[in-house]
Amino acid sequence: MLQEILSQQKNLKREVRKNFRAYTKSKEESSLEDFKESLKELSSFLKLRNLFEKGNIENEDGYKVGDVLFAIWGYDCTIIDFYKVVRTSKKMIWVVPVESTKEYGHGCGYYAGLIKAGDKFKSFEAQKVKSSNPYIDSHYLHRYDGKKHYFSDPD
Repeated sequence: MLQEILSQQKNLKREVRKNFRAYTKSKEESSLEDFKESLKELSSFLKLRNLFEKGNIENEDGYKVGDVLFAIWGYDCTIIDFYKVVRTSKKMIWVVPVESTKEYGHGCGYYAGLIKAGDKFKSFEAQKVKSSNPYIDSHYLHRYDGKKHYFSDPD
């Protein structure tokens, strides 16, 4: 897990330098916004890294750093969001959203699964959740068993 975080840190630093150079050369508003966005992302990343480095306490519900969870939600479509546990305490877990891969199925549906190589984070914003009843945005988090799950896109 630490290696994943450190490799993404290098990419973020490169992105900040690239956006800073673009802004200083062009002085355009769009370049400034890109630079601000990359600084904001780097700040979120550093908070995540600090959270990860604080250490973990054994969770009474059995969650461990690196566990993957998912939420299924939607009204006229089925949306699946994946999260990775980045820190644990006795009664809490901290999760970060991770990207998923989609494989097109037959008919009107698709399948979704977790990215196998790298488990790239979607964002670096960790959310603190009660481990006894894990919810994010009113969506219950289930333990991910590695299987693909049916979903349907709103597009």
